[in-house]
Parts: sequence; structure tokens; C-alpha cells
Amino acid sequence: MRELAAPFLTRIVKERHGFRQDLLMAASALKISGLPAPLEDEDALHLCHAHQGRRTRVREASPGRFEAGARSWANEGELARDLAANPRDFSCNVVSRVLWMRQLLPVAAEVLGPAEAAYHLQLQGCHARAGLLAPVLLPRPHVTVLRGREEKRLAKLSLKPWQVGTTFPATSEAR
Repeated sequence: MRELAAPFLTRIVKERHGFRQDLLMAASALKISGLPAPLEDEDALHLCHAHQGRRTRVREASPGRFEAGARSWANEGELARDLAANPRDFSCNVVSRVLWMRQLLPVAAEVLGPAEAAYHLQLQGCHARAGLLAPVLLPRPHVTVLRGREEKRLAKLSLKPWQVGTTFPATSEAR
């Protein structure tokens, strides 16, 4: 699989600034909407390098110069040649893994919990940049069973079950 991923990861490296911009713009939009931006601190390079049994993020140490632990590459071309020659030494990170999986096995829709949804919402622009269709994101269904005691407490507070957590009044009875 890593041999197959090498050209894709090389593209991720070449377009690193665009992917970073997509992530930062999405993080800003999520924050404005009051939602978390879990990938806010992602570096611009979405690649890991394995050396002596240790997996380390590849970072752009200075413009055009890359490093991962003790390993370094003088420029983008050197990194791309190493990636092509030694694909088993490289792997995806959290961003590139999702995109690589989508390239291999396109997904039409995905059922996600709240944290996963925030993460995937932030990747929407990255999908487009990678030439992939982002899947439709659907909330994971969940149910809360209310016993008589909880129903009475909600009635006393003039609340319906779906209002809890969105507009809970600040009263002593709500505690």
C-alpha cells in the first residue's frame, strides 16, 4: 500500500500550502459557528517518516527544507525522490490518511459522532484540493431514555426533552 501511496503523498507535499490554507479557513469557519476545530494546529506537511522503528512527523523546518527527527531533506525534490525510492519509510498523517482512503475507496456518506463530524467538516476543502468528492456527513443516531423522575423535572422547568442542552434555564432547580 505504501508504494501505491507515494505519488499521492508527493502531491500532498507539493500542495502543502494549499492544504494548510484549506484547514485554517475551515477552522476559522467552524469557530465562528461555535464548533470545535480539531485540526487547527496541523502543520503544513501531512506526512510521517519512520526511522529506526520510530514514526515522526515530517515538518518544514524552514521554507523548502524538511525534517523528521534526525532525518532532513534539503528541498522538496530531495524529499520527493526519497519518498519515491523508499515509500515504506513514509506514511500518512491524520489529514492525508483520510484523503488517501477516499482515493482508494470513495465513500458516498459517513455516519459520525460530534467529534468526528467536526474533524471531517474541516477536511471538506482538502477533499476538493485533492480532486475527491467529500462524503455526505450524517449524524450518528442516539437515544436518551427518560424515566418518570426526569420527565417530571423537565415539566417543572417547562422544558421539552429536545431543549435540554440547548436552552437550559439558569435556575436553582436546574442543578
